[in-house]
Amino acid sequence: MRLRPWSLDRNWDRTEGERLLKARDFAGAEIHLSRAAVDAEKRGHSAPKRIQVRLLLADAQRKQFHGLHQDTNPDKLAAAELTVRSAIELAAGTNDRVAYMRCLDVLADIFGDQGNFAAVEKVTRDALEIESALPHPEPLRMARRVHRLGMTHQQAGRIDEAISMLEKAVAMYEQTFGPDHLETGNQLTALGAVYRAQGKHEEAQKCLRRALKIHERTQGVQ
Repeated sequence: MRLRPWSLDRNWDRTEGERLLKARDFAGAEIHLSRAAVDAEKRGHSAPKRIQVRLLLADAQRKQFHGLHQDTNPDKLAAAELTVRSAIELAAGTNDRVAYMRCLDVLADIFGDQGNFAAVEKVTRDALEIESALPHPEPLRMARRVHRLGMTHQQAGRIDEAISMLEKAVAMYEQTFGPDHLETGNQLTALGAVYRAQGKHEEAQKCLRRALKIHERTQGVQ
């Protein structure tokens, strides 16, 4: 029997794993994506494809930790971290800096779930440094990392640093999307909340009023 061209590169387990991820059957997705990762190694797929399936697997593992699954699967974050680290090892052996940064971003999310704020900051700054050295840095990736740093500083109780980073994130989102875009409104909401927590009520109101207008205009009054 002749294999269809797509099956040489994208086996049934990966396809089924991605389908189950979308269906929020994370345990089932993990089973199929684990098989797909093994199969990709056996077939000698390219590093980017092997990295991608591992990141999908880490996503399935991480999502089992959230919500109702936290009490029953406390080890899933550790499993996700190991999966991402194996993807980082693959990426480190290539010249694909974008793939390497994607792995760092996922690892930062896992560290955030673990409450390891120092680790979140380190890997996020590493990703920012790598992106900055690219001939054409991607503005949205940069802005998202700056936002993550701001929120991490807030969670760690470093409010002044959080405000500085979130102000920078708002400016970056305004430059990327425009001052009236929903994404910019979301950034203003985050900044306004931190201002309020710091007791800077005038600044908080300015941000939150702007955000409210943007959300009303783009999403409707309700």
